[in-house]
Amino acid sequence: MKHYAAQLVKMVGLLALLIAMLIAFTPHQLTTLASESISQPNDGTIPSRAIPLEFVLKTVAFPETKDLPSAASSQSDSVRRVPPKDSTCSTIWASYPQGGFAIPDWLFTPAQATDLATDEPYLYLAGKLLQAGLVKAPNCPYNGLMPTGFASTCGLDSVRTQVTGWQNRFDDAIYESSIENAVPASLLKRIFAQESQFWLGQSDDNQHFGIGQITEGGIDPLFLSYPEYYQQVCTDVLSAETCETKYAELPSHNKALIRGYFVRTVIDASCPECSEKYDEKKAQNTIDIFAKLVIANCEQVSRVIMDITEQKPGTVSTYDDLWRYTLLNYNGGSGCVSGAVEATTKANEPVDWLHVSARLQNHCRGALDYVEKVSR
Repeated sequence: MKHYAAQLVKMVGLLALLIAMLIAFTPHQLTTLASESISQPNDGTIPSRAIPLEFVLKTVAFPETKDLPSAASSQSDSVRRVPPKDSTCSTIWASYPQGGFAIPDWLFTPAQATDLATDEPYLYLAGKLLQAGLVKAPNCPYNGLMPTGFASTCGLDSVRTQVTGWQNRFDDAIYESSIENAVPASLLKRIFAQESQFWLGQSDDNQHFGIGQITEGGIDPLFLSYPEYYQQVCTDVLSAETCETKYAELPSHNKALIRGYFVRTVIDASCPECSEKYDEKKAQNTIDIFAKLVIANCEQVSRVIMDITEQKPGTVSTYDDLWRYTLLNYNGGSGCVSGAVEATTKANEPVDWLHVSARLQNHCRGALDYVEKVSR
């Protein structure tokens, strides 16, 4: 009897403790507890901030059964989304981000397009807007322009609001193309920022085209990975019989004709007679093409590494570094990647960015600054 009495007293004590704790928690405190203790990454649809009452009861009354994730495991989906493991380039390389959420800012895709917004002091963009007469800086010497065509400090300050708005006007299209093609949205925007600062008017040398400032030679990977783009324009330039040939098997002069025509009629969105100096519809369409061009460069990097090492890219290098090789390929060409990777392999050095970048020769070294700026 004494044993049962002791058990009864213990149960009554636990019950009293439970009631006291429930009284102490106001609804606001329960919500705070939920948000601080058990919020988890979700699928981006329904944020979970409330704890069912039965879970609270179970946790308070039976501490040994609670299963709360640590604070370190909780991360808001509004900050960043981890690329899915079937993202296009990851699949091509058989390489994925290391350490769960540990991916660099330049390779993340946010939960919404508005999170791509930037406020960078783009002197080149400000200068182009001033030259085109889209903005004015009447209180600045020479209308805020330098002899180089860039904006002066005064000019930039005068049109900073317009510069900020312009650099974010393509965010929706960038985001949509990112999701559609499974390419990091931040990477796409950084490429465009480095290449054109989002100016789509004619380039100064008439050799670089579109928001991604691609050259004729740089479009090759797109035709190899997405032959439908080659077929889209081939008969505008060559005979139907010739266009039955695969792009890779065309003679060099025919390839050059196709490339030149494509970048000038499909990629180039400049429009001097348009109100903002570019064709808005064409610009939106080309953003998706540039996303596919990035994937085509991923594939080219994969082929180069597999040909040289006879291993999958993800086996010999990391996810971050494979993206750096892709940027190098985009800016400098596949010859830069293959030459450096081959030299690194022959030296029995690790195929990582530290060693591969050190093996770049001649004009390829000029791409180092480009990769560094996009990936920082």
